[in-house]
Amino acid sequence: MVPLEEYLQSDYLVHCQDLATLTMAISEAISLLRLSNTNNGWPYECKSSESVDSPQTVSHGTAAMVLTAIGRATGFCSTTSGTRARLINDKSLDELLLKNVLTLSESMRKEVEEGSIAPTSSTFGQGNPLTLSHIVDLLASLKPDRALINLDDSEKNDLIANLKSIETSIDLACKKLDDIISEKLSQHQTQLLERERSRYYRNAFVPMRAIRAAIGLASLGKLDDLNKRLPLLRNFFEVMLHEQLSFSAIPDSRFDAAELVFSLEGLVLCAREAVDEKLFYRVLEVLGEKQNTSAHWRPSKPFLAAKTGEIFLPLSVEVANSLMRSIAIMDGGRFHDTYTSKGAPLLKRFWSWLQARAVRLQIGGKDCLGWHSEHINAPDVVHPWDTSLVIEFMINYHELLDREIQNTTLMLSGLQWKYFLPLSGVQKYGNWEEIIEEMDPSIGGEKRSQVYRRIGEDFVHGWKDEKPKNYSMMLYGPPGTGKTSVADRLCEYLGMRQITVTVSDFLGDGGANVESRAKAIFQTLEHQRRAVILFDEIDSFLLDRDSEFYKKQDSLFQFLTPGMLPKFNNLRSAERCIFIVATNYDNRIDPAIKRTGRIDKRYLLPLPDSKRRELTLKKFGLAEDAFSTELQKTSVLFGFGDLKNVARTEKGDQSQIIESLKNAAKATSFKSYLRRLKNDAADFPVEEFSDLLRLAEDAGGCLELEKLTEAELHLLDDDYSDLKVRLNGLRGKIDG
Repeated sequence: MVPLEEYLQSDYLVHCQDLATLTMAISEAISLLRLSNTNNGWPYECKSSESVDSPQTVSHGTAAMVLTAIGRATGFCSTTSGTRARLINDKSLDELLLKNVLTLSESMRKEVEEGSIAPTSSTFGQGNPLTLSHIVDLLASLKPDRALINLDDSEKNDLIANLKSIETSIDLACKKLDDIISEKLSQHQTQLLERERSRYYRNAFVPMRAIRAAIGLASLGKLDDLNKRLPLLRNFFEVMLHEQLSFSAIPDSRFDAAELVFSLEGLVLCAREAVDEKLFYRVLEVLGEKQNTSAHWRPSKPFLAAKTGEIFLPLSVEVANSLMRSIAIMDGGRFHDTYTSKGAPLLKRFWSWLQARAVRLQIGGKDCLGWHSEHINAPDVVHPWDTSLVIEFMINYHELLDREIQNTTLMLSGLQWKYFLPLSGVQKYGNWEEIIEEMDPSIGGEKRSQVYRRIGEDFVHGWKDEKPKNYSMMLYGPPGTGKTSVADRLCEYLGMRQITVTVSDFLGDGGANVESRAKAIFQTLEHQRRAVILFDEIDSFLLDRDSEFYKKQDSLFQFLTPGMLPKFNNLRSAERCIFIVATNYDNRIDPAIKRTGRIDKRYLLPLPDSKRRELTLKKFGLAEDAFSTELQKTSVLFGFGDLKNVARTEKGDQSQIIESLKNAAKATSFKSYLRRLKNDAADFPVEEFSDLLRLAEDAGGCLELEKLTEAELHLLDDDYSDLKVRLNGLRGKIDG
């Protein structure tokens, strides 16, 4: 059995079962958050009851944590790795989220007006970095334009006003971040709270959360000079990280797995280049060793303590979430030997521990799932704030498993794939208009012939704003019109990878296995996310079943065509990628493939018009004033690549370019289209032939028309009288 099919029948099934379990658990836990919501937000704890007591005051930290969890489950908030998957599709949750974002922002606004440094916490004080980091997580991951769509005008104005008013609060809270970042954290203790009774200990948890908040504020445009701030904590996190690695090798030492993981994330955020593969794998190895005695990584080092002995510890689930954030950052576009693969077994065991700790409650007569702090033992109590952290874990773990399936299937499939985004992260094109200017075959004229402009309207803007409406297109037209280039430009601009599927990919295991191979390929493609999938010239699998071409082809291909219909349908329904079917023979493709629901948009990709051919030739050597009428007519039936090559070969000499074009093989010809009409009238692409006439009319004629015989012209009978009139008109110009 080939490796891909072996994986699809083993580990893949286990991963899919885990994904289904996680989805169900997320839904049940979100139900608890929905049912425990009150007019004042969420209580600190819940017990089985018919109703939930309303808290006296709004807890900014709890509200932000819960709202972020709900937002990530519903797709209103991005996950920590930047994706935006809607795991739960429930409009009532959308309304709950937006209502409570309004309530939270209103509460913070009032505190600012009263002179407080919001956000406040009865536990950690005013403007503290922990509560602030949760607020920033919510604001930085929330898509305002997406949220505002579901509000009426009055609510929109309220939300915008409230968010604007808390900017002052956030600016004041930033001073707390500066305290943490600029303070000498090498001291044994650091006074960071205004209340003298409490001290933040030399612990990586608070600085790590502060750095996360600082990065989030910078993304919101609220914090300047971020790159100057981050290096200040690099040394601190490096020292803490290596200190914990040293302790891990000493029995009964002061080793704290939580401190190790928080230091790792802090260092990844401050200086990713400081964490190499060897160091990261060593951290994973240590965490795996510690799981031999306990499945979770329970923190033992407090981050806050009072003189009376009261201490505050992070939670194990915060450790797991931190580890997954670091894995997502370090993997980036990595596909081979990923940190995801190395970390997945550790997180699977941690998930089993979390499942064993789940608490089921009845609230309002409905069964709910929740969790409480691991530092207490109360089997009938659930903490919404802790439950929200577990939901974040489940969403992150769901994403990690999804990423593992995506990477593994693609690597085992043998499909061609590549990235276009440079390692520096600098895009070649600043906006899509630049691509239109460089690549569109037609300048001005009919909108239908400006393919890149239409693709921008139909695909690019939606995917760029994370609100895609279209997921599939068919590109058709003569050879050499740059169908592959469309996929390239989409990948370059959107920062996606490109996956290419050809006929040989289906036949790689022999004819007897072509159906199982096709099934495995489409399973692979359905699990990809944010990629451009190019089906390049796979016409033989998609031929019209009523056509002569279909009846004449091998029975193997006849057998495969009907099976392609549900596969394309499922790929479109997944709504995870853009896929492109590229063909030179649109009219030969089975109409069922082109039906809406499988193919969203169809584009005829024409050869370049006169103005575009002139610009292309001049770009590669032709003199500014050298595009003559003869060259204009001679170059009509050539593509971008042909023009580029001849201009370079002839070093821009116009007369030599004309002679070379006269002797060169054209991208297509009027003869080839008329020959198709002679062989099979049903195979005649009227739209494409009409477009060739448009290009010839645009150039004032076409020298290739001189070679047409009267017999060939007569093939355009009365059914195509309009085309015949146009063609004869062009021949008249040549004769004249």
